[in-house]
Amino acid sequence: MSQLLSVDGRSTEYVFYKNLEGEYEKFNPFTLVPPLLYFSELRQYQIVQTDRNELTLFYVLQKNSADIKEQLSRTVNDSLEKLELDKLIDPKLKQVDSIDRNKRTGKFQVIKSLGPPT
Repeated sequence: MSQLLSVDGRSTEYVFYKNLEGEYEKFNPFTLVPPLLYFSELRQYQIVQTDRNELTLFYVLQKNSADIKEQLSRTVNDSLEKLELDKLIDPKLKQVDSIDRNKRTGKFQVIKSLGPPT
């Protein structure tokens, strides 16, 4: 008789953050992606967990816009507020010239997490 193993998904797609009680919780930051799809100025973006309670949106523009950073900031903040994470997760934005693919797989990662806490 064979045994089935549970599949929990890729842990690198979840962000583990500390809640107000100091305990770790997780959420899927892909929930932040749909509003970004409306920005025609974006060529590429990546959401990186740069600290336990910090996310940085790295983005590459395909066309310049004077107030794109302000619009992106407002969009990310609004998304975190809807998820009731605006008091827990500090969002950052950084415009870059390019975003590298994963060296091991060659695939582009939309989400980069610190992974589960140790």
